[in-house]
Parts: sequence; structure tokens; C-alpha cells
Amino acid sequence: MSAGRVLAVTALAAVAVAAFLLLREPGSTADPRGASVERIEVQSDAVGRTQPVSVVVSPDAPEGDRPALVFLHGRGGDDESELDGAFFDALAELGERAPVVAFPDGGDSSY
Repeated sequence: MSAGRVLAVTALAAVAVAAFLLLREPGSTADPRGASVERIEVQSDAVGRTQPVSVVVSPDAPEGDRPALVFLHGRGGDDESELDGAFFDALAELGERAPVVAFPDGGDSSY
């Protein structure tokens, strides 16, 4: 993937995190450990289509400013491919230090 495309997907995910935090409604989907998981769609002019992004917020995350982590899964994954027990266990272990995590789907050919 070119540096420009990586930058575009990263920027897309950052916008998704911001939109999610501003627009999310109570009662979003939750994993068994309590984190909220929301799948949103973001229109990207950079990649020429709507892109799905899964955004995860730890139940222990404090209100207000929070760190964000954009997870670029690599080829063959998608916005939900890393949402497994190991991920949620690690997020829970971080407690209040857990970042908001965005998993953008870069498509079948992304790296």
C-alpha cells in the first residue's frame, strides 16, 4: 500500500473515532467484558467508497480526552477480524489507560 493510501486510511479512522465519540448513542453493542463496539460507515473520497470502521471503547475509559489507536490489520483482515477474546482481554487489562481503538477496513488488497 502506498504511503498516501496509508495516510488516507489512518485519517479516515481518526475521523471515524471522532464521529463515533460525538454521535454514539447509549446502548451500543458490547463485548462480554463490557467494552462498547460500534460499526460505522465513513465516506472516503481518498479511496473512493464508503469504508466500514469498528470502534471500541473500554468500559473503564474516563470521559473527556482519551488516547486513540488506529489498528491497521493488514492484508486479508477487515474491520472485525481482530475483535476476539485476546483483544478484549488486553483492553480490559489496561483499565483506565485503554485507548479508543478504531479498526478501519482497508479492503481486500490493503496491507
